[in-house]
Amino acid sequence: MRRSKLPLLAVSFVAAAFALSGCVFQFGSSEGDAPGDVSVSEHPLNFGAGGVTFTEDGVLTTESGPLVAAPPETDALDVALIFDPMCPHCATFEETSGPALKELVDNGDITLTMYPLAFVSPTASVDSVNALMAVTTYHPDAAYEFQSQLLSANLASNGSGLNDDELVALAADLGADSQEVESIIRNGTYDSFVDTIDSSLRGQTFPGTSVEVMGTPMVIVDGREVAPADVGSDAATALAALQS
Repeated sequence: MRRSKLPLLAVSFVAAAFALSGCVFQFGSSEGDAPGDVSVSEHPLNFGAGGVTFTEDGVLTTESGPLVAAPPETDALDVALIFDPMCPHCATFEETSGPALKELVDNGDITLTMYPLAFVSPTASVDSVNALMAVTTYHPDAAYEFQSQLLSANLASNGSGLNDDELVALAADLGADSQEVESIIRNGTYDSFVDTIDSSLRGQTFPGTSVEVMGTPMVIVDGREVAPADVGSDAATALAALQS
């Protein structure tokens, strides 16, 4: 079993922290590093801003870039979503609001850049993000559905998360069945990159805003935080909340 390089963090589930309950982290002896250019030995494709950007034309193709940057500017409304694949409240948000956000993406109303943290579980969160990066790199068309099903599967695991075999199987079920994806999942190829994104965001001010990243899920639009509960379950409500 691979082990994460992340320190074990005490995680509190505090409803008052967000309009929709969220996973809130408490720092140990050191906080995350300030965002900036970071060199890591292995990095995925399509995570150029530290997150994967979904547009009406699919995943925005990028190589390496500054860690972490604001979402790429487009003609649509550019939305940032910060999440942890092991956060149960992120899974609830995806179940409730994910279809509405996906509809807005597909219609060209918004772009959605998803920034993964890895603090809820020192092993399972890292493994999950590493797997998402593998799928996004080699099978970007499967990336959105993979993150959605990954959140649901992790929630059903009662905190244990998926093991490597289960992550490989989930990816394969969605068409991401290449040897490259399986190798990355089993070897933890992107673990250092996962750690870098986490430390560049966790407890820091989100780039281009005054919003502090203190938990998940967080929705940020035009320099302001939008309460996840306000996004709702239909596209019209979601768009109104994001534009307000």
